[in-house]
Amino acid sequence: MEAYEQSLGPFQKTIEAMLPYTYDELLIALPRHAARCDKKNTKGRMTSYYGFKANLLVDTDSQYILSGLFSSANPNDQRMAVVLLKGLLLKFPGLKVKHILGDKGYDCAAIYQLIHSLGAYPAISLIHHKDPPAGMNLDYTPVCAQGHAYRYDSFDAKYETLKYTRPSECKGCALSGTDCQKVFKIRMQTDLRLHTYPARGSESFTTLYNKRTAVERVFAYLKEYFGMKRTRHRGVRASVDFQLSTLAYNLSKFALDKLNQQMRSSQQVA
Repeated sequence: MEAYEQSLGPFQKTIEAMLPYTYDELLIALPRHAARCDKKNTKGRMTSYYGFKANLLVDTDSQYILSGLFSSANPNDQRMAVVLLKGLLLKFPGLKVKHILGDKGYDCAAIYQLIHSLGAYPAISLIHHKDPPAGMNLDYTPVCAQGHAYRYDSFDAKYETLKYTRPSECKGCALSGTDCQKVFKIRMQTDLRLHTYPARGSESFTTLYNKRTAVERVFAYLKEYFGMKRTRHRGVRASVDFQLSTLAYNLSKFALDKLNQQMRSSQQVA
């Protein structure tokens, strides 16, 4: 069994087993042939298609494409995320990344571990494999004896600790001095997947997570205006189509930003 597992390539192993590989090793092993993929659509129905897939890292504020990968259709998003994240600091060594956003498809302990190794914090929607323990809700926020969720208060970056304070509903409660404590502090290292900064369920987490829609807008632009929806090539030509589409998008975005900047400057002078 050990000999068999050692013979497997990086994309045939578990997500955790991919982490020791370098970016260059993963890039060489990346499958780039047309393949069949089964996935659920937005209505929850299983669909099947044959071809390729593209994965992108996008700056949600500027909507520039930072990095992209073109591969066979069958590797899941978590595997592609490992490659993209490992290459991020190699391509942009001076870039300071604070948060990495992702939907439920990226909810994997190995992804959280990799994001923390980059000095960033994950904001990823959680898949509930089991019920939370007693004293916590579905966001893994502490709850009082009456079932009210504690309020996310602050984050201590030095110790990576989340601070929660007593719910406003507990003011004047007879249990506040006995069964309900005033403050909860939870270290993120307790479980990197369950405890994030900002805390799940908080307003700041929701605001941050909603920025993820910028990625969907970039994909829509690439499909509608930069030819990714209409390409019918395979192999190297398909990869070149993808690279040209992302390059044209970034150049167009840069030109538009410069034009808008000049227009604002001229209006201020006038």
